[in-house]
Amino acid sequence: MQSFCACVNDAQQEVRLEGGRRELLDSILVQLRWEKGSLIADSLAYVGCNKLPKLVNKYVMSPPIRASGHNKALQAAISTGVLQLVGTDHCTFTSTQKGFGIDDFRKIPNGVNGIEERMHLVWDTMVESGKISATDYVRLTSTECARIFNIYPRKGAILAGSDADIIILNPNSSFEITTRSHHSRVDTNVYEGMKGKGKVEVTIAGGKIVWENDELKVVPGSGKYIEMPPFSDLFDGIEKADAKYLSSLQAPVKRLKSTT
Repeated sequence: MQSFCACVNDAQQEVRLEGGRRELLDSILVQLRWEKGSLIADSLAYVGCNKLPKLVNKYVMSPPIRASGHNKALQAAISTGVLQLVGTDHCTFTSTQKGFGIDDFRKIPNGVNGIEERMHLVWDTMVESGKISATDYVRLTSTECARIFNIYPRKGAILAGSDADIIILNPNSSFEITTRSHHSRVDTNVYEGMKGKGKVEVTIAGGKIVWENDELKVVPGSGKYIEMPPFSDLFDGIEKADAKYLSSLQAPVKRLKSTT
C-alpha cells in the first residue's frame, strides 16, 4: 500500500484513490497521534550527542514525520471525510538493525510498527476525543479496507455469509504502549510510553475466539488464504477520475501528424 503515498499541501499526507478514498500509512498514523511532532527533538534535551544516532534511527520511515501541528490537520481531515482510511504496512526492525546506518543514514532500515497499535490509537485519538463516531471508526479501520481489496462484504461487515471477523473493544479500558508489553519481536516502538482509552479485549476470526485475556489462542496452520479478485470499484474509478479531470481542462489538444 505504501506505493500510493503522496504528500499534499505539506500539512496533510494522503493517498488519492478513486471514488474519493484516501489512505493513511504508518508515518501518518504516527503523526496523527503525536501531540508534539517534535517528540524526537524533545528527547534530545535529555541525551548527549553521542546517543543521537541511536535515538533518531528508530523514527526513520517514509514519508518522514512532519513538524509539530500537522497532527491537527490530519485529525481534521479524518473527521471531515477528506481522509477515509487508516492503514499500516507494519515494517519493524530491532535497534541493532536500525543501527546499521550509524555512519551512513542511507543504510538505516526504513519502517516502523503499527499493526498492533493502530486500532487503539485511532479510537483514543479520534473517537474518545469526540472527533468521529464509533460507526466512522469501523469504516476507517475495516470497511473501506475491504472495499479497496475487493473482498467486501466477505470482510469489513457483520452480515449473514460474511466471515465473522470481529473485535470487541472496551472503550473504558486503558492501554499503555511499551516495548515490554507489545507482541512484536523487536526492542523498539515509536509509540513508547503512550497511554489512552479504548482497548481491544477480544478478537474473533471466522467465528472463533483467537484473542482473549491478553492470550493468543491460535495454532500454526489455522490461517486461510483470502483471494482478492481484481477490478474492484476503484478500477473504474481511476478512469472516471481521469476523464473528469481532462474534461475540466476545456482545452483541445492539437497534435502534429507525422508526414512520414
